[in-house]
Amino acid sequence: MKRFLAILVMILLLPVISLADIQVETSTSNFCAVSPGRFEIKVTNDQSFRDIIGITALGRYRSWTSFNASYVELEPGESAVVLFNVDPPERTESGTYFFEVLLFSTTDPSIKKSLDLCVAVLKEYNAEIRSVSIQSPAYNPTETVRISVDVANIGTKDFEDMHLYGDLYGPDGNHVKSFDKVFSVEEGAKKKVEFEYPVGKYEEPGRYRMEIELVGAGISFGKETVSFRVNGIESVREWSESDQSILSEWKRFFVKNEGNVKSVAEITEDIKGLWAYLVTASGDPEITPIDGGNRYTWRVELNPGEEKSVEYQINYWPLFILLVLFGYGVYNFISFVRKPVLKKSVERSRRDKGAYTVTLEIKNRTGSHLENVIVKDFVPSLAKIEEKFHTIRPVIRKTDKGSELIWRLSDIKPGHEKILTYRIKMLVDAVDFFRLPRAIMTVKTDKGRKFREKSDIVKVSVSGKK
Repeated sequence: MKRFLAILVMILLLPVISLADIQVETSTSNFCAVSPGRFEIKVTNDQSFRDIIGITALGRYRSWTSFNASYVELEPGESAVVLFNVDPPERTESGTYFFEVLLFSTTDPSIKKSLDLCVAVLKEYNAEIRSVSIQSPAYNPTETVRISVDVANIGTKDFEDMHLYGDLYGPDGNHVKSFDKVFSVEEGAKKKVEFEYPVGKYEEPGRYRMEIELVGAGISFGKETVSFRVNGIESVREWSESDQSILSEWKRFFVKNEGNVKSVAEITEDIKGLWAYLVTASGDPEITPIDGGNRYTWRVELNPGEEKSVEYQINYWPLFILLVLFGYGVYNFISFVRKPVLKKSVERSRRDKGAYTVTLEIKNRTGSHLENVIVKDFVPSLAKIEEKFHTIRPVIRKTDKGSELIWRLSDIKPGHEKILTYRIKMLVDAVDFFRLPRAIMTVKTDKGRKFREKSDIVKVSVSGKK
């Protein structure tokens, strides 16, 4: 019952514990203090004789406690105040910690009193960006921007996963890149965090803006903004190549914008003599008559990093016109003979009535590699396509009139063949025969020649007679 009365008194914020011989009370307004805890304990000797009252702290956290005196010597009716201090270690987690203070008579150890006190340890997250510095206000392409941010933990808790976010915006206001630096910083400590951004060789010139935000424990602790400028560099590299044969002479000029701003390259070439009037030039140059010939001037606009070329060619056709005509005729003849072939055939299934296997055979007779080969075939609606393919599976597009099959093939080497097959099943038995339309193949050689070849129309006899 006395223990219950003691707890009740502490709840009423005036913790006083009394027995017949020793009276104990605290002069604080609350039995629980915020760390660090400071308590004044008043001890009164209600005995009829002089006594020495010992004082000690009990419990698992007694190492945090201290008294200004471990005992007091009191005459009958005399009182004294003992200071009780609680200093939790720096790394103590947030929470409420309880302590028992025991007072006892050294004359009669059976006479004792206890006082229950507690200390609340309150920890909080808090941090700030102390400063933001940048190595230089302006950078050239290929240089590295370095931004240093000084962060301080001004709270009472350690940060394990603090984030320093950075968002970089270009001269046009568009987002360029995001940064996320994750780090830890102990209570009361500082941290230097660096962002690095390599300026691209062709980076757009102008002013860039970096917005920096410090976030920890889901809390934003402030934002800062820093800016820098990317300088515009104009640099155009030029070179040329030339060659000559018995039929022609050509020269090609190359220009590349090695800077990060738009540039205009001017290329000039003087061609004299009879050959000045036999020139074929690309790029629509400006032609200016000069003494004994013509001056060709090209003005080429270049974006950063862009490379272009212009060229001119001198044809010696007056000397070799007959040879050229003959060669042209031979070339056309060979081109007519050497072309890709597409054949289509149909074979009736011996086991499955009404089923047919359609075969498309592609032969490369061009002497060149075939690229971007697209084969299209069509099956009328009176037959359906079986979804089992023994060769390359096509893309199937169904319409009201039937189904279209589309194959996209990779490179076909000169002289090689490709076989495509698919099976169809008749849906209508009341016909003697039906026709499968032409298959169509479009293809381009690695030399740029394009072909569009068609197969024959295939007549299929349903009754088995051709």
